[in-house]
Amino acid sequence: MKHSVFAVATPLTPAVRGVVRCSGHLLFDDLLPWFAKYADQGALLFERSVQNFSCRLLGGVDVTMTALVFCGPNSATGENVIEFHLPGNPVLVQALENSLAEFGLSPAEPGEFTRRAFLNGRLDLSQAEAVLELVQSRSVDSARAATQLLCGGLGAQMSAVRDELLASLVELEAALDFEEGDSQDLLPTEISNHVGQAQNILSNAQIGQKNRTLNSSARFGCLLYGPPNAGKSTLFEYLTGVPSLISEQAGTTRDYRRAEWISSASDFQLDVIDFPGLGGTPVDERDASARKVVADFKQADLCLFCLHPNSAISDLPLEIPDMPVLVVFTHADLKIPISLDLQEALRHRFGENYREISVGKADESAAVATNLLQAILPFFEEAEQLIAQRIRNGERYQEALSKASCSVTEAQRWLESGGQQDLVAAEIRNALDVLAELVGEMTPDDVLDRLFSAFCVGK
Repeated sequence: MKHSVFAVATPLTPAVRGVVRCSGHLLFDDLLPWFAKYADQGALLFERSVQNFSCRLLGGVDVTMTALVFCGPNSATGENVIEFHLPGNPVLVQALENSLAEFGLSPAEPGEFTRRAFLNGRLDLSQAEAVLELVQSRSVDSARAATQLLCGGLGAQMSAVRDELLASLVELEAALDFEEGDSQDLLPTEISNHVGQAQNILSNAQIGQKNRTLNSSARFGCLLYGPPNAGKSTLFEYLTGVPSLISEQAGTTRDYRRAEWISSASDFQLDVIDFPGLGGTPVDERDASARKVVADFKQADLCLFCLHPNSAISDLPLEIPDMPVLVVFTHADLKIPISLDLQEALRHRFGENYREISVGKADESAAVATNLLQAILPFFEEAEQLIAQRIRNGERYQEALSKASCSVTEAQRWLESGGQQDLVAAEIRNALDVLAELVGEMTPDDVLDRLFSAFCVGK
């Protein structure tokens, strides 16, 4: 990938800041004529830095921009990288893209920045897959698992295994090169220790990946969240059939509860989590303590942010769980109009991802469930894509770890029986080949194409 590319790293909607990221081995050379034409001060200093300059993107209008310069190979992609930061007006961002295309920079393909990082040795294949998982994460648990993988958890284990296997292979091949009686310094116990340590690491890695796959099979969780007396417990009873203690007194729900959503209208499994009301002033010390319970946030995939139609802006909780949000206006049967101020406050808080639905009373529970399921379905499908990706990755990891472990076990068997050292060496080489494929050193291009095509542009 010799040509330079660019991608918009922020959505093409009005925002405080727009970011356009460029990468390429020859990026600095490619941008020299761009700076000569558009920048007021000519070329920037091509060294790791943050530099401000004025740019004439729209005729005679000067736009203040910031360039973050990263020099390869010590950049995210391993290439020269420049991030342009400018006011987040879509017209300006589009003008910047058009001006870059004038000088040969191409729009990035999905996953191209991550693929370049992989090809340039900045990420192994498991870390590249973790980038996709992290981008698609819809819960704290998912994001944490992906981050651990991205930080090199599996790659570090595989590096340790390969170090042990290579050390044993060096000992073995040295012994094979010596004539009998000339290899007094080569101790069989050293080889066994290296191989045994490699097997221990492989076993731990297999356990970790098995647990990771099992954790991916949990039911999709919907967290009922919002101010006191917003109808969360009533909705919980509608959907799960589990009786709730319902009262006009704020703070009646003190602990969270989780139950399966019982519905004949869906062919997928959901859980509903009823959480204490948040927002406003706690009614007593116990209510205040209950509000501090945040442990269940990471166990949900979607926040159903429940609000009474006449809720005041001051009633809204200050903090929202870090997950997708669907605003659910309860008591729709009361025909209470929702204030424009409240809707504007919600749109401001949730931005372009703002979605809402209204639900009615108990005798309409079948319609409530059906309508709510339809609103939840897009969130569920997005989460399922992530889970499917993680399961596919986990299956690939487990298969590779199992093959490597079998070869190492066979090598151990030959060592213990005093068998031919060339057979031991052959099994170790086979294990090393499997691990090389796992981290991407021997992965076919079609596999890489399938992986990176699943990314969004700019990643």
